[in-house]
Amino acid sequence: MPATPEYRQPSFAKTLLAGRGQHVRCRDVERMEQSRAVVLWASMTKLSAVTFNRWLILACMNGTVPVAIIWRYHAGEISYSVALISSATVLAVGNAALLLAFWKCSKRDGYPLRKSQFVGAGALAILAFLSTILSVASVKQRNEYADLAASDKPLSAIEPEQKRIVVELIRRQATISHLQNMAMAEIQKQPMNPVVYAPESFADKRTIRSTLTHLTEYSEIDFQTYDKQRSARADFHQKMAICDPEYLKKWDAERGEQEAKENSANQLEHDWFTSVSALYVYAEQHTKDIAVRKGEISISDAVVRQRLNDLLNRSKALHEELESTVQDEVRLQQQAKARIAD
Repeated sequence: MPATPEYRQPSFAKTLLAGRGQHVRCRDVERMEQSRAVVLWASMTKLSAVTFNRWLILACMNGTVPVAIIWRYHAGEISYSVALISSATVLAVGNAALLLAFWKCSKRDGYPLRKSQFVGAGALAILAFLSTILSVASVKQRNEYADLAASDKPLSAIEPEQKRIVVELIRRQATISHLQNMAMAEIQKQPMNPVVYAPESFADKRTIRSTLTHLTEYSEIDFQTYDKQRSARADFHQKMAICDPEYLKKWDAERGEQEAKENSANQLEHDWFTSVSALYVYAEQHTKDIAVRKGEISISDAVVRQRLNDLLNRSKALHEELESTVQDEVRLQQQAKARIAD
């Protein structure tokens, strides 16, 4: 019979080599997994860095624009409306340009532009615009011309000549207004009592004359102030026409409506004073027909009553028109002060 083959165990050397081969293969797998993890970590780190940089750029742009706009407004370089329009325009265009740049880079580098960045850019822009509105509304606008006018700096030391002429006008107008306020304060030490149109102001001849005298004093102050302001503007026009005709054209174009309103208000005040004078003169001429009882006027003669009511209604209508015109005049003056540094 053939001999049965003898079973032989593998030698120690072969066993050791086999074990080493398996160990080597395991270490290769571990190294590959570690390499993949490193690559993935590096990719995620770079993506996070790119995302962070995008957010940082958006935040810097949306934070810088309001600061620049607010500073220019505070310095008097731009008006309120220009500040808001500039802010909205720069924020919209700036964010759109940055998002377009990010999108092009993402196509080239393979780092996607996320939807959250579009939403975030819009939110930052809105927040920046709202902060601009609130800040511009609360920040006091600096006016170089007004600051110079309020200073003790002599006109001879102010350069250039165009600026000196504007400062001279501001100072003259301020002086005229101050004198007007002083004159009004002096008259008001003895206040008008009764007031115009009050039934008691028609009580008797003495009261009628006193009311008319007070009205004349008030009106004369206004008329004199208007004449002085007009003279100051005429001198300003004469000097600026020689110094800087282009600046004068711009000045007149911006303040034409204001001066027209001032002229209209002055004419309306003249008309109103004429009407109220006619009212009280007529009342003085017919005091025997007029009686004041319990705060009401009683007129016995029908013709006198009709005529007095007509004069009273016309005078009140002119007074209401005058008040409306003066309010518009004040509004335009404030706008002119805001533009005076342009």
